[in-house]
Amino acid sequence: MLATFTVLILAAAPMPRLWVPGVEGWNARDIALSPGTPALALCGDRLEQILVQVRAGRLDAGCDATFVVSGLGSLKPHRVARAHWRARRWLRSSPAGPASVVLRLGERTWRIDRIRVSSTGYRLVLRAVGERSAPVTLYEAQSTDAARWQVLWAGDLDGDRRLDLLIEASDAADWRELHLFLSRGTEELVDEAAWSRVRSG
Repeated sequence: MLATFTVLILAAAPMPRLWVPGVEGWNARDIALSPGTPALALCGDRLEQILVQVRAGRLDAGCDATFVVSGLGSLKPHRVARAHWRARRWLRSSPAGPASVVLRLGERTWRIDRIRVSSTGYRLVLRAVGERSAPVTLYEAQSTDAARWQVLWAGDLDGDRRLDLLIEASDAADWRELHLFLSRGTEELVDEAAWSRVRSG
């Protein structure tokens, strides 16, 4: 009886959902949530509690939101700190994304490197500069021809003074993938907390 009860609880847990304006178009058919569903929106330098509203077929967050996420109980409304970052590209004209990105939050520094792992693939690896934390693979692409990535936002979403990330990373020309990573209280730097995938154009 106890085992059955546990399974029912896990099945009822909501799956985190992520939307990013300008990428997903905020189309109502992509939202898949009923109006009035609780969510969090990053409005400037604050995480704001909102209720999902759909107006004229689009999600209305009540602000010019960087992103909207639902189903993440670990995040609460509060003021957030934004990281600063700079990117270095492979080639000035390359559409694939930067070779590396250095991010700074407070006195700490992180680095994301785009590392080739085969003739057609690469992975994005996050490291804490000057620390002993094990590096974390954020994403692995199978083909560099269509692959692209960029940092959309970085900072401290959960108030633990550690880096949280929103990136776009995709290896298909007709798809765009958004990945939200949150810091962890273990030796891992971050863990993927929410993800979304939509057709380009």
